[in-house]
Amino acid sequence: RQCVPVPEHVSFAEASMAEPLAVSLHAVRRAGPLLGEEVLIVGCGPIGALVLLVARQAGARRITVVDLAEKARETALGLGADEAVDGRDEDRIAAWSRNRGRFGVVIEASGAPAGLDTALRAARARGRVVQLGNMPAGQSPVSANLVMSKELEYRGSFRFAEEYALAVEMIAGKRIDLKPLMTHRFPVRDADQAFQVALDRNQSMKVHLLDL
Repeated sequence: RQCVPVPEHVSFAEASMAEPLAVSLHAVRRAGPLLGEEVLIVGCGPIGALVLLVARQAGARRITVVDLAEKARETALGLGADEAVDGRDEDRIAAWSRNRGRFGVVIEASGAPAGLDTALRAARARGRVVQLGNMPAGQSPVSANLVMSKELEYRGSFRFAEEYALAVEMIAGKRIDLKPLMTHRFPVRDADQAFQVALDRNQSMKVHLLDL
């Protein structure tokens, strides 16, 4: 069901977050049980940040995020991440792959081949890796030997199914705080400026165009 009534007390800006929240809910469902798990989220843009919020509600014991953008890392810490690592910190990332990996669950939300490589190396033996990020067109190299030798479960997550209604319900019931992600709001007449801000990951998370 893709058409869900929205209560009157929910703003248009909040309602517009139902789609990305549904995507994140579906990814966490694809990851399986998170209670007590140590989770790594690779890429913490708007979707990765929502995955962080949902994973915490699902019972994740410790959540680490990795991202290149300082703004994304700061936002993640503000949302409750236990650790936010710069994607350029090669020593820190290399340490995760020692002793056959560290994280029981990894959600790849960057859509970058380097992010996928980090995800597979950081996952512990028999861990679960969820591919949420959309990779560039063409063939994306996958370290198949890592999947094989560590007996990883590599799962895809595409959009959402029944989670859309749940997303609307969570927003309407104030069960998730989306305000830290709604960083900018522009009137339609300033659309050009809005898109420029949206393209700058060190400045924005979610940018809304509203006929104010």
